[in-house]
Amino acid sequence: IRRLLLDDENGDRSEAAAEKRKTAVHVFSSFYHIEASRTARWWCRTDVMKSLTSSSSSWKVYIWRADTWERTAGVDAKTGVSFLSQWAK
Repeated sequence: IRRLLLDDENGDRSEAAAEKRKTAVHVFSSFYHIEASRTARWWCRTDVMKSLTSSSSSWKVYIWRADTWERTAGVDAKTGVSFLSQWAK
């Protein structure tokens, strides 16, 4: 995924990769992660979370380790993501 995310000389500069970066990839950084339960917490705008978890969503969620760039098995965003709290209304 690192090569896809980078648009510099080390990354993928193809039109397909540029389109994926615009429309098909969201990256969240989380410092709260429990590997055994495959749980992570992060802050995100409500409108983005609603689009990811809507009933018509086909988004998948993966947890990637930043030290090894290995990913976990994915879960469907609409069934595997929960709203815990809202920063502000």
